Amino acid sequence: MHKVPFITLAVSLLCLHVNKVESDTKYLSGIVRDQAPREMLRCGSAGTANNSNGFWYTDFQLDSPYNDNDVNLVGAECNSGNNFQSCGTINTADRTPVYNYPGVSLLGSVRSPESFYTWFHDSIYTKHVDYAIPLVQQNDGTYSHINNSFFIIDGMGWKDNCLGHNFAFCFEAHTRFGYHGDEIFNFAGDDDVWVYINDQLVIDLGGLHSQRSKSITLNTIPGLRIGENYRLDFFYCERHTDASTMQMTTSLEFYCAYYDLVRSM
Repeated sequence: MHKVPFITLAVSLLCLHVNKVESDTKYLSGIVRDQAPREMLRCGSAGTANNSNGFWYTDFQLDSPYNDNDVNLVGAECNSGNNFQSCGTINTADRTPVYNYPGVSLLGSVRSPESFYTWFHDSIYTKHVDYAIPLVQQNDGTYSHINNSFFIIDGMGWKDNCLGHNFAFCFEAHTRFGYHGDEIFNFAGDDDVWVYINDQLVIDLGGLHSQRSKSITLNTIPGLRIGENYRLDFFYCERHTDASTMQMTTSLEFYCAYYDLVRSM
């Protein structure tokens, strides 16, 4: 009689929620890139790195206009009010925003495509820190993260804690969700925020500014089909030593990247 051998298989499957669920909380996992100051551990008279001279080869703490929306840094928003064929799209090769100017941005908050590149790529000018944003379930079933002191890498990265905090960093997260037709994604914060759904830019809060807000209802995004899964790519940058706020609310049903199911046969 031929015997079937005992085999253990590790199968990777998509799973519900971004990372884990504890006490009605789910986590949007991503990475932070802390930007290097020009003079390590030294704050200027105004409490800003190197007297507002900024950070190495980047666009943080510039003397460009503050409290202005430098919109269209990565293209126009993709929704029913704009031409969907000409709006901003993500770089599908590395899941990063595509800078929209050949040189300096319209309001001067970005110096060049090369300086923008350092925001979301590892380099000698950045330190990489893993971080997960907790989203707490609300009475209406949505999940929220409200933090008016969003200093998530204090004591980490370059440890350039001007004004008592480590400013000048970018956070990014990438996940998927199942589309049901009436989901919302609301955000309020400073400075730059970009949200991509199905590789299209749907929230643009670019520029150096105090807290501003924007919301998207997914049924206004052309091309989404109920019952399908889509990508969500989220980008946030803190670029000015003034404040750091993060208020995110969503009804999206996130999926984690993968989990391993061990099954015997």
